[in-house]
Amino acid sequence: MLKSGSYLLENYSPEKFRQTIKRLLPQPRLSHPNLLLIEAENAIKISQIREIRHFLALKSWQGGRRVVAIAEGNKMTVPAQNALLKILEEPGPQTIILIQTDNCQQLLPTIRSRCQLLRQTPRQQSLGEWENFLRQLASASPKDRLRLLNQAQKKMAAAALLDRLLQAGQQRLYRAPAARMPLLQKQTKTILIGRQMLMANLKPQDAFDWLAMNL
Repeated sequence: MLKSGSYLLENYSPEKFRQTIKRLLPQPRLSHPNLLLIEAENAIKISQIREIRHFLALKSWQGGRRVVAIAEGNKMTVPAQNALLKILEEPGPQTIILIQTDNCQQLLPTIRSRCQLLRQTPRQQSLGEWENFLRQLASASPKDRLRLLNQAQKKMAAAALLDRLLQAGQQRLYRAPAARMPLLQKQTKTILIGRQMLMANLKPQDAFDWLAMNL
């Protein structure tokens, strides 16, 4: 059980992040009054950090532990991160702040220095397994591709998922006979565009929708 304080959760899948939050609450549900869950659309802005300050100023329900959970913390703007600093320094008693991120290096050093780092290291699938998954995606219908991508994202972040698929595509391209190269080049380019969509802060679901139609 985590003690009161601030934590960076690196490489936690959305599912693992939700499980961690639920374990900190008296009832395992994300609608608990002692929980504030901050989620990103395109970015987490300073107005959402003000919500945290307001939430922590209130009395906790039944005197229980309060939990602030920030999903995709790497999407916080710099002003939002700066506004969060004071909260991280003095979160208050019986308060836990969780910041989920794919890569803690994307956050300000001052944020990192105020948090304890918890890094998730799940079993890594081999490149061969990713190549098989890519073949499965390529041969599936757009509807099934979207389903497979969504299932895979439950185990890892969207950006990491597309990175693995891109590596698998490049490996397949490296070994491909000349006759198959145009098709595999198209697949690899399509995955690369999907990855660039995420880097431009497009929602993962929108990038997956595009991949499902074009892969």
